[in-house]
Amino acid sequence: MKFFFKMLKTYLLIILTLLSTSSGFSQDKYWIFFEENDCKVDDYTKILQSEGLTITQISRWLKAVVVQEEHSRLEDLCHFPFIKNYRKVKKLPTETHRENALGIQSEDYLRQLEMLRLDALHANGFTGKGIKIAVFDNGFGLVDSLQGFDHLFQENRILQTRDFVDPGESALRNCSRCKHGTEVLSVLAAKMPGQLMGAAPDAEYILLRTENSYSETHVEEDLFVAAVEYAESLGARIFNISYGFRDFDPGEGDYSQNDMDGNTALITRVADMAAARGILVVASAGNLAWKGITAPSDGDSVLAIGGVDRDGDYYFESSQGPSADGRVKPDLAAMGEGVSFLRLDGEIGQGNGTSLSAPLITGLAACLWQADPSVGNMDIYRVLQESASQYLNPDEYTGYGIPDGQKALTFLNPDIFFDPNLTYLPLFEENAYTIFPNPNQGAFYIVASPDLVSFAGECRVFDQNGKLCFSEKISLSRTKNQHRVHLPKRKPGIYYISLTDSENSAKFSAKKILVLKD
Repeated sequence: MKFFFKMLKTYLLIILTLLSTSSGFSQDKYWIFFEENDCKVDDYTKILQSEGLTITQISRWLKAVVVQEEHSRLEDLCHFPFIKNYRKVKKLPTETHRENALGIQSEDYLRQLEMLRLDALHANGFTGKGIKIAVFDNGFGLVDSLQGFDHLFQENRILQTRDFVDPGESALRNCSRCKHGTEVLSVLAAKMPGQLMGAAPDAEYILLRTENSYSETHVEEDLFVAAVEYAESLGARIFNISYGFRDFDPGEGDYSQNDMDGNTALITRVADMAAARGILVVASAGNLAWKGITAPSDGDSVLAIGGVDRDGDYYFESSQGPSADGRVKPDLAAMGEGVSFLRLDGEIGQGNGTSLSAPLITGLAACLWQADPSVGNMDIYRVLQESASQYLNPDEYTGYGIPDGQKALTFLNPDIFFDPNLTYLPLFEENAYTIFPNPNQGAFYIVASPDLVSFAGECRVFDQNGKLCFSEKISLSRTKNQHRVHLPKRKPGIYYISLTDSENSAKFSAKKILVLKD
């Protein structure tokens, strides 16, 4: 081993000499990829640093580092046995403004939830709670100021933020092209009863700025690599990537349709690596229609999300498949036309594109994973596909189709209680009522929240298998805020309580109770 490191240092001295002999050239950055062997990346890094090379980024996943040195005969490095190859890191150009087409007023948001049965999942208490989602985007301007995100800060659901494009800046700062991430996050996490409800409003979020909307360069792939490893270190279970790469700025070099094979684009390779580490990766398929999908949605372990209109028909701009090697792509579809989101001025807007359909599927996945945290990422991947509308007959437009949250939950774990009659309505929230005491011995009170003005309807009690075992009329108001329930034929075990009003128009989230022995 000592001989190995001695030889390695010798090679690195030669590299250093090559990098330093060229004068008159500015320092550039290069990815240096190492051959996969028993030597850890940390060992290479320490030796590189000890020999004077400036390292600006380390990727243990890629077994590579970024060095900043004067340009020289870098092709000579490939002759050394421990270096596989190298690639220049492009520089970000000066920012120039581009118009954003989103921003149509709308308050009709329920359809984007109902299409996936997310309304019923929410009503049954599955809202993404406990699931960490990393969102990769172009910035999250004013997220800390908009009312629709207040609950995330009040409940400490924003775990971390970081700007990889402009290190040292806040990923939440407001700029003319830092709002796409805010809009995407609102589809995922906003909570504005009667106006907008995100697909996973109670999940935990890691917000990472990796996309520079003033340009399209390969450096953004490099930033993605660093952000992915950072998100994984924080315990993220789902990645939402609402952008993709195909065409770049002049001189950058585009990806072709043949490159969408799951193995070529750097961002795709890293996304698949994340999936291999247990992370569910969800990515927009793109908005290139017949021109094809974008990276990283071509990954074989990446859920590529296409778009449909509010009727469930193919959205005409959504990127079509298959992948270059003939796999079904996109994998799934969600509403990608007329999607409601929160604008930076606090109003509800409406927009188009797979960047808005992807977070709907991400949120659905988080709700399912909350229901059974013991399963793996590919279990979620599988049940989403198996529950989809055209699973047995996928096509190049929407893949396996539109997933059904109720079916997916059943496929994932048939023992999980689910009342299909419960739907989300914007008149109340999950904590509209409580059960006291809980646990109990078959007798308990339903206590209304102070915010509940009045309620008249039916209380229904289900056993753990979803069988209705008791029901009675109930009325609640601010002056009469309690209702006593006594189960006549009780057995010890777990039960579920649901409330439905007399007009069958308002249904409250189901509550779980534990009945003990006398």
